[in-house]
Amino acid sequence: MLLRALVVVLVGGASCGRPIVGDTDAGSAGGGAAAGGSAGGGSAGGGSAGGGSAAGGSAGGAAAGCGDGGACGVGRTCCSGACVNTANDPNNCGACDVRCSGATPYCGGTCTAPPCSIDAGACATSQTCCGTTCCGAGELCCDRQGPVSGPSICHRPTVQEPTCPQGCAPLCASDRSIKTDLAAIDERAILQQVATLRLSTWRYSADPSTVRHLGPMAQDFKAAFGLGDTDKGYHSIDAHGVSLASIKALFQLVQEQEQRLRRLEAENAALKATCGPR
Repeated sequence: MLLRALVVVLVGGASCGRPIVGDTDAGSAGGGAAAGGSAGGGSAGGGSAGGGSAAGGSAGGAAAGCGDGGACGVGRTCCSGACVNTANDPNNCGACDVRCSGATPYCGGTCTAPPCSIDAGACATSQTCCGTTCCGAGELCCDRQGPVSGPSICHRPTVQEPTCPQGCAPLCASDRSIKTDLAAIDERAILQQVATLRLSTWRYSADPSTVRHLGPMAQDFKAAFGLGDTDKGYHSIDAHGVSLASIKALFQLVQEQEQRLRRLEAENAALKATCGPR
């Protein structure tokens, strides 16, 4: 909601008019609850079979020409010119070019069989048990990789994301040296989008009935901010950015309010000194 402040509106002119008390909008940028729901992480879409990218997605991503001496940041390794997470990448599991396949296609730091916490009989012959769900043919069973731990997820490889989403563990890779195409943003425009973003509580279809999560739908997040490479999930690092931008916009609005109030208080004090006490 819009930030509003009770301010004293002074009547100008030569005469000493009685100050009028009014309720005045502090700004037109639109306020609203900052935070974007899952700042700092949490699960974000992409959990069910056929689901696409999980929260955190390819944080760090490919670092073009990271090279032998390139820095990929904590938890990332430069393999064949790209920064990868060897903790969950089945094409580079534990080290570069260690590929998981056959009976051990799952990478959890080392190649193992996919974890299964449901009755294997619940998955069809063409499917693979993956944590609390079943992956279809051609899908990978992937370690979610935080920042909040959870059950393994199914990921269908794409040209843009041919292996498991790198996630945001142990850190969201955010080193300036692995980024390109930087562009400034309008924090207040982001805040306005957050103010209209639909939030709800829900649970994944595979979750027990007692489990609840809170946040937006991935489709709404993608439509509002245009971030990421899928509308089936959203990257944790994007949720962090939206939340921080909203906080900055709210701080700017508060600062403007405080400056306006100080000015009006000074003008009111000067008016009282000129007209005398009432």
